[in-house]
Amino acid sequence: MAFAPTGKYLRLPFLYDRTAPIIICPIDDFLIFGPKNGLESPTKKLDIIARAKPDAVLTFCGTLARNPTIFRDVPAIVNLSASTTLSNHTQKSPVHSVELAIKLNAAAVAVHINLASRWASEMISYAGRIVAEASKYDLPTLCISYPRGEGASGDNNFEHLKDDDPEQYADMIAHCVSLGVDLGFDIIKTYYTDDPNSFERVIQAAAGVPIVIAGGKLQAEAEAVAKAHTALAVGAAGVSFGRNVFGRENPSSVIKKIRAWEGKSD
Repeated sequence: MAFAPTGKYLRLPFLYDRTAPIIICPIDDFLIFGPKNGLESPTKKLDIIARAKPDAVLTFCGTLARNPTIFRDVPAIVNLSASTTLSNHTQKSPVHSVELAIKLNAAAVAVHINLASRWASEMISYAGRIVAEASKYDLPTLCISYPRGEGASGDNNFEHLKDDDPEQYADMIAHCVSLGVDLGFDIIKTYYTDDPNSFERVIQAAAGVPIVIAGGKLQAEAEAVAKAHTALAVGAAGVSFGRNVFGRENPSSVIKKIRAWEGKSD
């Protein structure tokens, strides 16, 4: 990848000088699901996570503004779009601005797109505007891009396709990635296909843009670490693990074990 503009490099140098797996820890579930599943005391958990030195924490402006001491030591990526599970969870709406993120000294901003949602066009349009606005300040951008849509009983993440039609599932994930690439994002978060061979197509679609995989549901620590290391072995740049970090009594352990990957598959 070509050397970044000075602003982007100084804010998130790990995007360009990658000597270890990128580890991003989202704690945005506090807004999405409410205070539960390990985020009953978010500041306490955030402090523990920060001490483990992830590359960044993904959150909203309120958490960033309330914890300036913690975010003095760990970069913050501000999610500019949001929804909750009590309403239209697949419809991510604008909630913050690039200007506010910069005022709070955020290292980057993020936008979430659910590609199979009936509101996808609105999310894509907003994402494009954010990339253009952020570029004025050399502010890095992260695209959270999922093949998520509306199902009869809640979100449809097309999990059934992993077994029923893994090729179609890989195509959907690759499309999520190519969307983020063409919109101009600096890093893309998406699902792992759970298959190293098909995930190589996803990495190819990234065209050199770093890909971090989502953690999904809380798993046993060994399973989460193995998933991370397998994805890294086929080209992922790192992980963006939320529940698989903050959902544990000792979130530092999984961060350290993922960081210890040395370029070989487990």
